[in-house]
Amino acid sequence: MFSTREEAHDVRDKFFDRLGYRIPLVMAPLVNPVNTGKPFYWPSRPAWQEISLDGRKGSKGIAFSSHGLSNQWDDNSPIDWEDDSRPDPNVGLGFEVVFGSMDLPREAILSAIMETTNTFSSNPFFYLPYFKKCGKKERQIAQDFPDLGWLDEPGLGEIGTFSIEVRGEAFPDALVNKNGCVGILIANGITKDLPISINLPAGKVHILEMVALHPDELGHIIACGIPGRVEIFRRLRALSSKWCSSATRPSVVPILPPPNDFMRTNSENDVIKTVSSWPPM
Repeated sequence: MFSTREEAHDVRDKFFDRLGYRIPLVMAPLVNPVNTGKPFYWPSRPAWQEISLDGRKGSKGIAFSSHGLSNQWDDNSPIDWEDDSRPDPNVGLGFEVVFGSMDLPREAILSAIMETTNTFSSNPFFYLPYFKKCGKKERQIAQDFPDLGWLDEPGLGEIGTFSIEVRGEAFPDALVNKNGCVGILIANGITKDLPISINLPAGKVHILEMVALHPDELGHIIACGIPGRVEIFRRLRALSSKWCSSATRPSVVPILPPPNDFMRTNSENDVIKTVSSWPPM
């Protein structure tokens, strides 16, 4: 199957309309970064859609979403295709990314999603298989360690969890760590009722959500790896509020993280035992 860019654009617009009021104009560079020598391989010119989350123009809550990572690759792409190496289904990187908050500055949300999506597009065929590999590993841990309570977690699906750090200049100080960065959790469906995928004529496109982490949450993820990351994902999903990126939200793990080298100096069993002993929120 094949999706024209107009068809893909229309499907994404309908998804944005489900989130709130879609600002009519998208954010996009005047010149495609690929033409300036920057290695950002979007299937088309990069673009980000702004959405007012409560459905009104000028509302307090704001989200930005990538708008075009799932466009088709075409013959004008700077990527050198080898014979029949063009991906099938042809849905670009295979995902779009959304980052929303009811109280974070607009500049913080926009800068973080631009940095993150450009990171993903710098190696466009690496990340979706990697996210699926993470999901497989997380499901295996759930099977091997049933006491974690993950087996009944509906959020553990095909796409696993992932965390990165972005520049923190535009963020409130409460979210910025000692290195000047902000931790970001990326996963399917952290916010309740947010679709985990949309369907283009060419195939399925995953929706990845970004959530800004409390510095202590990032510390737990660095120290405890996948078990810590998935447990934080589960606790964020359990919050009653939507769009839980906030400078006023306390850590979902109400204890200080262990040293950064904790995972390297302890067995997997010990790490999982530590995560299992975290007190409730």
